[in-house]
Amino acid sequence: MKPFLVLFQLLIVGLVSLSAQTKIDRERDSRFIVAVGDELPHFAAATTTADLIDSDFLRGQVVVIQFTASWCPFAKAQMQHFERTLWQRHASHADFAILGISTDLPTDTATFLDQMAEMQITYPLVLDPDERLYRLFVTPKGSVTRTVVIDRNGLIISLFDDALPRTNRRIVRLVRRLLK
Repeated sequence: MKPFLVLFQLLIVGLVSLSAQTKIDRERDSRFIVAVGDELPHFAAATTTADLIDSDFLRGQVVVIQFTASWCPFAKAQMQHFERTLWQRHASHADFAILGISTDLPTDTATFLDQMAEMQITYPLVLDPDERLYRLFVTPKGSVTRTVVIDRNGLIISLFDDALPRTNRRIVRLVRRLLK
C-alpha cells in the first residue's frame, strides 16, 4: 500500500507543478514585449478617415495608444472614457495624440465602425485585423485591453493591461500631468 501512496503523491505533485508551469507560461505569453523606457516602436498606419499616422509624426507629443475591439465591453467603456476625459479636453493641444487600434477581424470591421459612430468616438482609429501593430507591443496571446502612454521624447512611460475604471482614471491623471 505504501508504494501506491508514494506514487499517488508524486502524481499530485506533478499535476500541481504542471498547473503552475501552465500558469507561468500563460502569463509569459500575454506580456507586453515593450517596456517602460523603450522607444515607441516604428510603425505607419492609415486611420479609418484615411489619414496617415506614423511613429515619427507622434514624436514630440504625449501619446495614448489604446488597443480595442468591438466585442470587448471593457475596451469600449475605456474608449468612451478617453473620448470624454482626454480627447474632448485635449484634442486642441498640438502636443497630444490618442490612437485607438482595433484588433477586430475584417469580418467585424463594419460592426466596429458602426459602434464607434454610435458611441461618438472622434479620436483617430486604426484597423489592425492582422495584429501587425498590436504585435509590436504585446505577445500574440495577450489580451486586447492594452494601453500604452508615450512621452514627448517618444519613450514609453507607462503600460496598462486592463481597462478597469481605476486604471482609466490613472491614465487620465498621468496624461494631464505630462501635458503640464
